[in-house]
Amino acid sequence: MGLGRRTRQLWQVCAARKFGDENGARRLCRAALHRANRVGGIRASDYLEELAIFHALGEQIEKAVAVRDRQLALLAGMGRYVAEVEVHLDRCEILARLGQLIPEDRQRAQDAIQPLKAPKSYQERLDKL
Repeated sequence: MGLGRRTRQLWQVCAARKFGDENGARRLCRAALHRANRVGGIRASDYLEELAIFHALGEQIEKAVAVRDRQLALLAGMGRYVAEVEVHLDRCEILARLGQLIPEDRQRAQDAIQPLKAPKSYQERLDKL
């Protein structure tokens, strides 16, 4: 199964959760994760994006942060600077909503922003937190 199909499956999961079908969302999520693990694991940062959204929609904030941490570990050293910055910022926004954003988290996001050629919009997003 390709990443495209996995991504579509997780978007279906997110939609079910968003529209109040919690039992269906959990069932679909378990099935999608089982299929993903069976065919080689959850490695793609794009796939983890949908999983983080799923957890955030269900107010499972700790799980959403953990998924963002997995994304960052996956992206480290790959040269995908914009993707890495976006994940740092998403993580910071989640933590800020919880009142748990600490200076070290902000600094990691700031450090990720530095090498970008056009950092302004990312810096503005961080400054709003």
